[in-house]
Amino acid sequence: MVKIKTKYLRNLESLQTAYSNCYGDCVGDIRMLKLSLLIAMFESGDMFEKLSKMLENSFIIDIDRDVDYLLWGNTATWYALKTKTASSGSPLSYETLCKEEKISLANRLADMMPPEQETATDYIKNDKDLYKTDSITYSERTKFRETINNLNNENVFNTTLLDYAIDNAMKRLCNTLCNISKLIDKRKDSKYYESLYKNQVFTYNNIIGEAVKGKYIEWKNRFCEDDINDDSIKSHVEEAIVELLKAGVFDEIEVNTTSRRNPDFKKEIDFEDYDIPKKKKPYELYARFRGFYTFRNGLYTVDEAKAGRLLVKLRKDVDKLEAFFTFQQTLKHAYNDIKAMRKEKEVCSVFEDIDFSKLECRFSKEQLKASGIKQHPDIVLALIDHMCDENTQKSYWFTFFVVLLQIEWIDDNIGAFCNNMKSLFDVKLDRSAMNKKRNEDCMNIEKWSEADSRTKRKKEFGLKFKTYIDKYLEYWHNLATYDLTY
Repeated sequence: MVKIKTKYLRNLESLQTAYSNCYGDCVGDIRMLKLSLLIAMFESGDMFEKLSKMLENSFIIDIDRDVDYLLWGNTATWYALKTKTASSGSPLSYETLCKEEKISLANRLADMMPPEQETATDYIKNDKDLYKTDSITYSERTKFRETINNLNNENVFNTTLLDYAIDNAMKRLCNTLCNISKLIDKRKDSKYYESLYKNQVFTYNNIIGEAVKGKYIEWKNRFCEDDINDDSIKSHVEEAIVELLKAGVFDEIEVNTTSRRNPDFKKEIDFEDYDIPKKKKPYELYARFRGFYTFRNGLYTVDEAKAGRLLVKLRKDVDKLEAFFTFQQTLKHAYNDIKAMRKEKEVCSVFEDIDFSKLECRFSKEQLKASGIKQHPDIVLALIDHMCDENTQKSYWFTFFVVLLQIEWIDDNIGAFCNNMKSLFDVKLDRSAMNKKRNEDCMNIEKWSEADSRTKRKKEFGLKFKTYIDKYLEYWHNLATYDLTY
């Protein structure tokens, strides 16, 4: 694979060529060449100073991929390019113009400019082609002529001044390049590396995002819709991990691990199922991989700060960087699908005016144990708390007793129930009235008569309590099943 030079190297090599030409044998007016070099040297200094400031806040991933900044920042590197001294440097290929010829040169060059047009455009026939040129004014031609005259005037513009300016611009550039080298090696905090990782996620999403997404969709299309599930997606992620390890992304990474962890890792991924050479020591590579990724509930999550440090280590290998972000983007598509499927199966915790996931019991473990409630005392007491306040009629508390006795979560002992409710909720219940009600009414609340409006309201209150318990048990069962699955 042909490696493309970075813009930083191309810039410095262009300066190198221009510098060498100006202080060696050259073609053309030496002053014009040195002026061009001065401008380029100065602009390059500005560019690298901006890069230096950027490096203080965020790493530039390709900044030193092919540039040794200490070498380029050494002034001796530049001085070594001089094959002739400034005084002896001379142009080739034409005789030096005499003074009179220099004076006429400006007029002759101005005459080569397109003349002022009578119309907006002019068509000049040259051989069989037509060329369209825009006109310039005589005032513009005059300014051009004056500029050329100044450039030819030794009193205005000479090589001594240019040599001095070029030398200062070169030293300024070298200082900046050396500073960049220091900033590259400087230790940074975790936020710096997190920022680097996030910036590169955005960059590589633009570079390879569509291609990776296309390959993922192509993989999904090979299956029937029902076959795309947690297991098939996790297998695809494992295949992506294998490709990442084979790409050598973690080959040069040092981690503190031993082969004793291999059995644990084998529970996460079995490399016997995949085509990866044993000589690569897959579990050793996987241990390095796990140094950057946590594995929880069957899903991998990257540590962004550690990933940023990894990118700095990989920065000079474009193929490994692309392999890393190909994996990251594949992981993103796979886990988005898993989240979408889990969303569909997500256990609903809300029923009417209550959210079971947020239901909290205010009583201690000792109080729960002494409550006389045999099953889920925390939820039963939290539900009673939710349904009652200071305005709740005491006769309604009998419905709690009936429902709990019906589902066999308490013993048939009204006295004990009244004592427990007094201890927990500070409510004084009339046990005699409740015993009378106990003997008169059926202990199946669904069969209570609705002929009397007051009895009907109590029945509705008690049935609501029973429904809450039933819905909680359903939620609790679904949640337990969901947790076992995921």
